Amino acid sequence: MRIRGSSVTLALSSVSALALIALVAAYLIHTDSASGDRLRGEFAQRAAVAGQLTSDAVTASNEQNRISTEHTFSGDAASVQAALEKDPTTTYAIVMTAGGAVLGARPALLREIPEQFAPLRELAVRRSVMVFGDLVRDRDGTWKLLLAVPYEARGQKRVWIAAMPAAMLDTFAEGYLRSSLGIAEGRAYIIDSHGLLLARSGDGELSGPLPGRHLVAALRTAGSGTAGADYYVSAPVPGTGWRVVFTAPEKALLAPVQPARRLAWQMFGGFALAVLCMVALGATALARSARLAHERLHDALTGMPNRTLFLERVERALAERRRHGGELAVLFLDLDGFKPVNDVHGHAAGDSLLQAVARRLRESARPGDVVCRFGGDEFLVLCRGLAGKADALAVARRLAERVGEPYELAGHTVRVGSSIGVAVAGPATADATSLIHDADQAMYAAKHSGRGRIEVVHALTATIGK
Repeated sequence: MRIRGSSVTLALSSVSALALIALVAAYLIHTDSASGDRLRGEFAQRAAVAGQLTSDAVTASNEQNRISTEHTFSGDAASVQAALEKDPTTTYAIVMTAGGAVLGARPALLREIPEQFAPLRELAVRRSVMVFGDLVRDRDGTWKLLLAVPYEARGQKRVWIAAMPAAMLDTFAEGYLRSSLGIAEGRAYIIDSHGLLLARSGDGELSGPLPGRHLVAALRTAGSGTAGADYYVSAPVPGTGWRVVFTAPEKALLAPVQPARRLAWQMFGGFALAVLCMVALGATALARSARLAHERLHDALTGMPNRTLFLERVERALAERRRHGGELAVLFLDLDGFKPVNDVHGHAAGDSLLQAVARRLRESARPGDVVCRFGGDEFLVLCRGLAGKADALAVARRLAERVGEPYELAGHTVRVGSSIGVAVAGPATADATSLIHDADQAMYAAKHSGRGRIEVVHALTATIGK
């Protein structure tokens, strides 16, 4: 259900991105009529548009990243740390509460410097959207770009802060910077709040200061003007501490520019490409979130629902029973004779046997029944829509017969049996945990009665009978 909802959100976000592209296209077409105005004003406007395009591009995947982050880092501190360690795509990340408490960090040394991330965390909490920070130098000496994604988990605001390669912004920004600039002799840059280069329209070293001492000195005193023989303008990137800087020789700037329509479509093409790239990144993050969510709720060996997902399904079934009536039962199945197979033929054979048992249980269960590997050689089955105890016993007998048939493992024929406890829900059944506990007790009663048996516990009376 969560993944389906996330897919709908992704579709809506994609539609919104297309609408944004259409709006920008309409805006640029509208401003075509002003292409003959003063060239310096147009130059400044181009820088402002590039700043807005940069802001739109880097936040286009905000919704997808928020969903992915909520799915991946919504647990307690231990599960947050485990998720950080498991994520192969991020090696520099920290998860914090809105107040600054550290829930997880990778590498661990980031826990010792939470104040380094305070400004970015506070900005993300204040704006409630994904935000980007300045360049930081990693332990290996490489430059990284910080981003922060705010999200809700367990009734509190949290922020996931991670570092991506510094060149990533430059990769998709170069195209629209060049097209927005529109002057062959000119140069376009994006700098962080310390004046370090994040992206540029041509060749040059990233992560260093702007080239040209005259330009650096001029920017300290004014947002536009002349620097040597060049004219420059700068514009903020909304939602960040960055700035876009355009510079061009004075003569080239005052020369006739290319037709306004061509400029508009160049800008539009660069922006569309940037937004679509960010949406694609969001789709990748959603796919990763779906995979992690599936792994969290399913057994790695058999692919069956694990106990967490099984508990959710039983709670839902009990809630439906309280509203609409009907009978349901939980079957607790434990293999008889599994340990000798494991000891004689090895753990690989034991794993193959468990997978074969899982397949047979799925095939023999009724449509709509939920089969789960509880752990080790124990399995659970949720049966809904029963007519009564007789139906539950019929399912249990069918499963026991199927499990008891011989197995071929690496050239050897082996047999295992099963002891099954059946708990039929009654008016006194409080929750899923108690119902599973009753089934567990019935299973132990079956084992103590000689194995290979089926015992039923009635939740109303808590009495056990065959």
